[in-house]
Amino acid sequence: MSDMKYHSKMILLYGVIVSIILSGSCTFRIKRPLHEVDITSYLSEASELASARRYSAAINTLEQAATLATTDVRPLVEMGQIYLKQRRWSLAREVFNQALAQETNNRAAILGLAEALLGEGQAIEATNIWRQAVALDESQADGWMGLGRAYLARQNYTAAQEAFTTALALAPDPEAQWYLATLTIPIDFVAGRAQLNQMKALTHQRDYLLTALDPFNAQSSQAEIAKIAGIAFIQLEAWPLAHHALSVATAQNPSDPQAWAFLGHTQGTLGLPAMAAFNQAREIDPELALVPYFEGIYLRKRGYHDLAVDRFLKALELDPNNLGVALETAQTLAEKGDYLSAEAWYQSLVELEPESAVYQEFLTAFYVERSYRVAEVGLKEAERLVVLAPTSARAYDLLGWARFQTGDLPSAEVALRQALELDPASIAPRYHLARLLKVLRRDVEAQEEFTRVIDWDHSGVYRERILGAN
Repeated sequence: MSDMKYHSKMILLYGVIVSIILSGSCTFRIKRPLHEVDITSYLSEASELASARRYSAAINTLEQAATLATTDVRPLVEMGQIYLKQRRWSLAREVFNQALAQETNNRAAILGLAEALLGEGQAIEATNIWRQAVALDESQADGWMGLGRAYLARQNYTAAQEAFTTALALAPDPEAQWYLATLTIPIDFVAGRAQLNQMKALTHQRDYLLTALDPFNAQSSQAEIAKIAGIAFIQLEAWPLAHHALSVATAQNPSDPQAWAFLGHTQGTLGLPAMAAFNQAREIDPELALVPYFEGIYLRKRGYHDLAVDRFLKALELDPNNLGVALETAQTLAEKGDYLSAEAWYQSLVELEPESAVYQEFLTAFYVERSYRVAEVGLKEAERLVVLAPTSARAYDLLGWARFQTGDLPSAEVALRQALELDPASIAPRYHLARLLKVLRRDVEAQEEFTRVIDWDHSGVYRERILGAN
């Protein structure tokens, strides 16, 4: 082959390669070295967006950063932190695991993974992960705090107290003070109250508990103190603490039927077996209405609606004037799908307490949230609720949603915006407003509201409705 032919073929081949590259059909790309990629601006922007609670936008920015710097785990860790704020536990777990697959000993990712696992109810797995965090750095209080909360969820109160004690010795954490005080009070009232009095934060919980315990002194029955503390923790929805206190109360005074009844209620709420505690309470006092009342709640949560109604009726037989039991009966019948019976129960409550905004709200929600007889009755009840509770965001939300369902869209928007003016953090009226704006074809405004719901809905109820529809 002559030199001229050879050079001609090389020139032709070079031209083909250049043409392929320019056309974009080649799978090879010239990439910048990974160490040259600077994602600082992305992280800063995401931080600002997260601070403004624009979580979806922050996550989008972090995903871009993760694409640009595939070996940098910081975007993944920051995404996980946002998911934790949103209580989107499974997503948090996934991104923290991705981060740890790249950087095994990343302590922030380990802490985040443990938090996500605890949020999912996997307390044993969370305990093991928090132990890893502690092993990496025993001098940091956050690992010990997480370990204490995991032990608390597992009803290992001695180990929890030891972990919180270590955490408090490392850093003056008011949360650690709270846990130590509340674990101490059922056992040693004087020491626990002194610890509560030293707290400078979490004042709402502290003050509520101190008020509940105000009648007691150093000479009071420790079993009674533990019982009242347990009931207070139920009111605060501090269920593991309630379980500890009521376990102490029943151990110290096994003949107290109320303590057994409240213990059973707490166990049921925590997903633990509860019937043994209820049976113990009933054996001590067959006439105690609390027992069938809590049994009804326990059975309803597990889907046994007929049995739950039976228990509530028994509770009303023992305590005929207890409107709370009547309300539980109405709610159970509604969940069962027996709307005619539920309606009668709700209406009877309102007739008994015509000035009660609480019972009026339950009646209104029964109609409006189930789209049941809204035009015939629900709208009128919603209007009455606003009269009874003129500063309630919930009342205006139900009114707006009733108007939406009856076709009065302009008035519906007025009511829903009034609800958000009264409570900008409320999720239900924001979701309903987004639905309304979508129907009105105001798509940009609707998407903004849908995004806020996705970002802010800690319960996940409305978020799932939006994401499930897409």
